[in-house]
Amino acid sequence: MRRDALIAVAALATVAAPTAIARAEAESPPSFSQAPALSPARFSAKPVRGRAASYLVFAISEAAHLEMRVYAAAAGRRAGGVCRAPSAANRARPHCRRWVLRGTLSTPALAGANRIPFTPRVSGRALKPGAYRLRIVATDGAGAHSAPASAGFTITP
Repeated sequence: MRRDALIAVAALATVAAPTAIARAEAESPPSFSQAPALSPARFSAKPVRGRAASYLVFAISEAAHLEMRVYAAAAGRRAGGVCRAPSAANRARPHCRRWVLRGTLSTPALAGANRIPFTPRVSGRALKPGAYRLRIVATDGAGAHSAPASAGFTITP
């Protein structure tokens, strides 16, 4: 009697398995074989009604969501093979330039060439005059990330 029950359970498992697999495939997001390709980004400044307007110009292989991180250049000291914030302990060490995260921006982008207006405000705050670096990563609908693209810019007083 116990052997018959095991055979019945095994028969049910083989019948139900294809249905469970089909249901799991229908519920999972589509998968793509490649991550989006992001071209090198650059800034374009064009005068608009007497004011200089800046645009971020780039191309992308497929529609994606962009995450842009803005880093500010800051003074640093080389200590332990890394550029660290200046302190009394490392003041005799060699100078270096470190990049400090100032904020993030995010926006959707269409496939092909894109031109996004860029204002010198990040996370609700105006950027102070100085050197900055923008690092962009695109994420497509399947969650694949592109290689990062960077663009440098300077805010003048």
